[in-house]
Amino acid sequence: MSIYAFVGTYDDSLHEGMPIRGNGKTMAMTYFGYQAHKKGKEVFSNYHTTFSQPYTMNHLIQLFKDQNLSNVVILIDEAQVYLSNQGVKKGVLKELIGLFVAQTRKRKVDIYLTTQRFLNLNNQLRIHIDSILLPVKAHADGQICKKDSCEKHHYIHIFPINEDDALCVIDAEKVGKLYNSDEIVLDTFNLPDPKTGRQS
Repeated sequence: MSIYAFVGTYDDSLHEGMPIRGNGKTMAMTYFGYQAHKKGKEVFSNYHTTFSQPYTMNHLIQLFKDQNLSNVVILIDEAQVYLSNQGVKKGVLKELIGLFVAQTRKRKVDIYLTTQRFLNLNNQLRIHIDSILLPVKAHADGQICKKDSCEKHHYIHIFPINEDDALCVIDAEKVGKLYNSDEIVLDTFNLPDPKTGRQS
């Protein structure tokens, strides 16, 4: 199975002046998670939706360790908080990424994650990401919306990175009903050190 990243920018360059924040990353990820749910897959997430089971990141990692996950989808919002390019112990990070990669391949687990800047993710994770997707918020006429606080009806065009054709276009009003777009993910994340078993 695969690891997908929904990003605000790949390398800090902006898509036609569009802001990195508020471009529809979480909404796009939620849409893909909902499609998997409709196909009968169990969905876990670190934020609340109408169709997934919400868990803290520590709980999700414990499920990975216990190998209780199979043929499921994991949604991780703001992944750079947990898998940053800075400030994470190498041993801890290696264990976490190892769990992700091994189980996506062997146990049919898809992982979807969001991050504002792709390069903020740890490079040990980046090399295992199968697809980078750039959501672009636009008005009904197709014009890109550059205001985070815009109240107009929006559509999210989801582009594979460095491609001109959108993979799909979603209606923000409809998908927005599947989750609370105002929710702030405040997850007390603390991985145990692989050598000592203590929280890092």
